[in-house]
Amino acid sequence: MNNIDFKDLSARISNPQSLTCPFCFNQLKEPMQINSIKTKRSYYMNCSICGKIQLDSSLKNSISNALSSKHQGYIDDDSFKDDTLEYHKLLFNHLYIVASYFYERKNKDEFIPIDKDRFIKIIKKIDLPITLLQKRDKLLLNIYDITEYFGKTVEIDKNGAYLCYAKNTTEYLSILEHCIDDKLFKKTDNSLLQNLYLEKETKFFEIKWTQKGYSKIEDIIKKQKTKITNNAFVVMKLDGEKGKYQTFYESNIIPAIKEAGYNPLPIIEKSTNESLITEIMNEIRKSAFVVVIMADHYPELNRDDVKNKKVHDSNYNIYWEAGFAKGCNKEVFLLYPESVYNEVHIPFDLSGFRHYPYDDSVNQIYIKQEKFVRLLSSSIVDILGTGKAKY
Repeated sequence: MNNIDFKDLSARISNPQSLTCPFCFNQLKEPMQINSIKTKRSYYMNCSICGKIQLDSSLKNSISNALSSKHQGYIDDDSFKDDTLEYHKLLFNHLYIVASYFYERKNKDEFIPIDKDRFIKIIKKIDLPITLLQKRDKLLLNIYDITEYFGKTVEIDKNGAYLCYAKNTTEYLSILEHCIDDKLFKKTDNSLLQNLYLEKETKFFEIKWTQKGYSKIEDIIKKQKTKITNNAFVVMKLDGEKGKYQTFYESNIIPAIKEAGYNPLPIIEKSTNESLITEIMNEIRKSAFVVVIMADHYPELNRDDVKNKKVHDSNYNIYWEAGFAKGCNKEVFLLYPESVYNEVHIPFDLSGFRHYPYDDSVNQIYIKQEKFVRLLSSSIVDILGTGKAKY
């Protein structure tokens, strides 16, 4: 984020009718619109890079404060230690990464909500590009998407950190420098790459693909089509940061999957938003296997009906995801709460899945269940082999 006036940027984002995107810092198509429901306030924004976003007011204010902290020098000074400043550092260092995540979503015409919790879940996604080569490949893919035809000059945003999950413009330009040094691109004006850092009068610069660059992007696309990650996708009822299922996931599912050598894919809030459904489908397709945590009874259900096997309760949306995973020939590990497992017939549609009961009693659901973790972990290894993730 070089050559940025953070004081001015903070002031512009704090404006209730801001015209500045708080993630990629580009100008919005129209001023933010405020919508208040009871005590909760959201801002609706439409960015040409990030798409349509429903921004929680608390997160908006925190981003503005983080930029102000950067202007005052607190972000770069490790001598200052407090929870608020650490949160500001987290926000500041990941704004472009979240912008990259939004930039790549399929349907930008649908509003996607984001607050503090969702921001953190996005940056903790296990499959986001992390290494230089992963970010380089992402840059190549995104530039390829905006290339009209072979030999055509491509305009690249000088502040295009969102094109490759770079943390800032400096990292983005360094990755681009790597691509040019490796002769994947060439600048059309034959100027030195250092001019990328010095030219301020235009927002874009022009590059062209080389033959080597096209060969590289073809290899990346071929690998993507056949790539199965080392991830384990987890389907579960979402009940908040301190909810019993989230706690059970963190205390038991994560250790079991890691012990088997795989990466547990962090949960991202799901809604009926088409782009998120598409994301779930893509993650399932790429995952090595799927773990499904069946929930206990909904409060409104009659317990006698459950005991009499008139109804089988769980989080109904997970049936679709479990079925989709099975249709993709994924191994599905179905986890049932013991309180239900012996009372309810397993539905015929799920009878072909592997079932693993877990203790959902009040004194067990919130702690690590060593026996269950060993059972699930060993079952994963027995069926799929040990994964390659290292911890």
